[in-house]
Amino acid sequence: EALKLEPALEAGEIAFAVGGDDLRLLPVSLEDIGNAFLVTGPRRSGRSTALHFATSRLLEAGQRIVLVLPRKSPLNPSVLGVLGMDAGPGDLSRLLEEDVENTVIVVDDFDTLTNDHSMNPRIEEHIKACRDHHGGVLVACGIDEIGGMYRGVVATARKTRTGLILAPRGSDDGSHFSARLPRSIGGPVPKGRAVQISTTGWTWVQVPKDQ
Repeated sequence: EALKLEPALEAGEIAFAVGGDDLRLLPVSLEDIGNAFLVTGPRRSGRSTALHFATSRLLEAGQRIVLVLPRKSPLNPSVLGVLGMDAGPGDLSRLLEEDVENTVIVVDDFDTLTNDHSMNPRIEEHIKACRDHHGGVLVACGIDEIGGMYRGVVATARKTRTGLILAPRGSDDGSHFSARLPRSIGGPVPKGRAVQISTTGWTWVQVPKDQ
């Protein structure tokens, strides 16, 4: 129902969730935020579902997508290619040969891939290559792991101060994005409930599950 509401997403915009009084899509422009968006939260909080919803919206808009999936994931739509743990930077570069600045790399379970994987530097380079264009990187990683990542893709994505925290456990979770969340945040929430953070503030959102 949210997808039927106006305004529709514009070129270069992406949506991970719905929110507001009428549960409309909450658009994010990769070009405006720095070409990287981080989805985080505890295990089984819906990180892959959020990536799946966002990726589906991009594909509907004709966006070029490359998936990096270290583990089994629900992300398996029609894309340029799907790379696993056995892939290398050369495999990724071959998928990015055409229109690289307007291609989005979607990385699920980065806590499994880790900064030590040979593809990590190439993914990080892609964020810089997409500057002032519609491409970039969407990355999901466990919230208990991102605090110790001071370099690499996740660290670069955190610097945009824009992201999604699923099932936040307390106000301290906002510190990963240099955001101040109220002390009232925490405790059980419905599946897919999240806080979407930007440089201008935060809001409660709900990640829909595509049928």
